[in-house]
Amino acid sequence: MPPRRSHHRRQTARKRQHRLRQQRLRLSFQPSGVGEVKGLVCTQEAVQHGQPESPSSSGRVIALFSDIHSNLEALLAVLEDMDEQNVTERYCLGDIVGYNANPGQCLEIVKALNCPVIQGNHDKEGAVDRELLGYRELARVAMEYTRLTLSDDQKKWLRALPLVHEDPAFTLVHASLFAPEEFFYVDSIVEAEFHFAEQDKQLCFCGHTHIARVFAQDDIAEDWGIVDQVNLQDDYKYLVNVGSVGQPRDRDWRASYVIYRPDEQRIEYRRVQYDVGKTQQKISAAGLPAALGERILVGV
Repeated sequence: MPPRRSHHRRQTARKRQHRLRQQRLRLSFQPSGVGEVKGLVCTQEAVQHGQPESPSSSGRVIALFSDIHSNLEALLAVLEDMDEQNVTERYCLGDIVGYNANPGQCLEIVKALNCPVIQGNHDKEGAVDRELLGYRELARVAMEYTRLTLSDDQKKWLRALPLVHEDPAFTLVHASLFAPEEFFYVDSIVEAEFHFAEQDKQLCFCGHTHIARVFAQDDIAEDWGIVDQVNLQDDYKYLVNVGSVGQPRDRDWRASYVIYRPDEQRIEYRRVQYDVGKTQQKISAAGLPAALGERILVGV
């Protein structure tokens, strides 16, 4: 996820919400323990993964994934793992493109899923032709490559993606419900409070930070950190960051996504191994910076 917005803009936005925060929110910090989820070794076969008709709440097994970032090997491994988990629905939380070597291929696979897809900041930038201001060098070079690689039709599809998706049971956003178009990072209690002030449903899923992490709120917001699973309680709101498929940054290189089982009111994190060496070879062959291949090996 790309350049952070300037400190000045974030401070301006916070001042606009100061009165709302005073009325509705209180500060707190209560971290939980750190869990580790065992992953699966998956093959790299390309399988047709269509989206079935949305069933009733009974029997739903919902997969939510984000931040693929043009990593074809990671995406295929995650989709195979979803099939093994008997997933009935899939939802993509954005940033299909950027950073890695297969933006067009990843886009076409996600498009063929016929599932709801949210626009991420890299999807937005990859689909337009304007100066890349404020981008770090790695993100800028990769975005230039993405723009050159995508077709006009693919860019048109990315531009049409919504910023927010509402399911009867949950909300989806790439970054934060507080000014979704600004793609603010929710990486602290303060940012979580801004988000929760805009969250009407009990449950919201997001990505953007590339860190699999849970924030919760009853009267106050809490940072539950990295967990194996979440058993939902009626008196809490939840913001569940599903992590990243193609470029995790939580010190675990394996692709991350979550499975939500509404019948059980349970959310499970999945970590999936993939052929990271093949992805690194593609990054090198595409002429992208070597650092992009190095970081996916260690999860930073």
